[in-house]
Amino acid sequence: MKRISVFIFIVCLSGLFLHRAMAQDVHFSQNYATPLFINPAMTGLINGDVRVAAVYRNQWAAIMPGVSFRTVTASADMNFPGVGENDHLAAGLLLYNDRAGDLNWATNYLDAAFAYNLGLAPETYLSVGLQGGINQRNFDLANAQFGDQSDGTGFNPNLPTTDVITAESRLRFHAGAGAMFYRAFSARKNVFLGAAIYHLNKPDIAVTDAEDRFKTKLSVQGGGSIQLSEKWDLLPSAYYIMQGPHFKADVGTFVRYVLASNRYTGYDKAFNIGAWLRAGSDVDKALGLNALVIAGKIDYENFSLGVSYDLTLFSGLNNANNGRGGAEIALIYNGRLRPSRPGALNCPRF
Repeated sequence: MKRISVFIFIVCLSGLFLHRAMAQDVHFSQNYATPLFINPAMTGLINGDVRVAAVYRNQWAAIMPGVSFRTVTASADMNFPGVGENDHLAAGLLLYNDRAGDLNWATNYLDAAFAYNLGLAPETYLSVGLQGGINQRNFDLANAQFGDQSDGTGFNPNLPTTDVITAESRLRFHAGAGAMFYRAFSARKNVFLGAAIYHLNKPDIAVTDAEDRFKTKLSVQGGGSIQLSEKWDLLPSAYYIMQGPHFKADVGTFVRYVLASNRYTGYDKAFNIGAWLRAGSDVDKALGLNALVIAGKIDYENFSLGVSYDLTLFSGLNNANNGRGGAEIALIYNGRLRPSRPGALNCPRF
């Protein structure tokens, strides 16, 4: 009886995750490492000329070993002189791949992003951005199990199914836009506030005859950097995402210790440690604190290496995964291709 109960739980959970994944994006804990995924207006907001970032996330490995949610995203963006003396034009590219479950359900993005950073004052900017690209989804039915193939004790592959899958791959266009206001007094003193909306055209990604449109996603972010002393900074931030009936909000801060600063390049050697509380709706649509995110980051001149781990708190899955959530690792490179010039961006550390 216990084995049958476990089987039913896994089948229901897998179906639930599959349904959620079909019409929503995944999320990341290290939001600072996914600027184009958070807001296209962040394109080109760099302490330098070019930025390359990559993030790997592994979610729900405790519940679904071997078939957990594995997500990789990579982006590259660059800024150029704009029309005004303090303006900047920016362009970027975002790649994204997410795989999960026995069906190897895959979601792939290839997006281009463009932004214009308008210099309102020497230290104050308004950035507006547009983003669009291709969304492609596919899966493998070789290991598929349908509800009408249960014989009362478990899955029976010899039973026929009446479920009809019209396609195992979908290719759709999607688009988004965003804006961000920020004031950067220096590399260690700044504030930012922005908002973005994704999947404006709500593409239909159904694999059956029933319509299943991608839900529009709203993203709001804010934060800054407060220099506490010669060596210590506080980097509070808040990120809110709402998509369909579900939402999540991350609120927390990094505490940053600066080992050394390079006044010529503007890059530091520093160590960051922080925590974020995540509130939102879980798979049962219940509201509350879902996770505690513990993160650490090392800044070494042009490179930053970050790691984080989600500890499940009061989610409905807490008993199933023993409090374990998702692990992430992020690598970011900021560089200069041109000599430092007047009007160069002194950007916030998102």
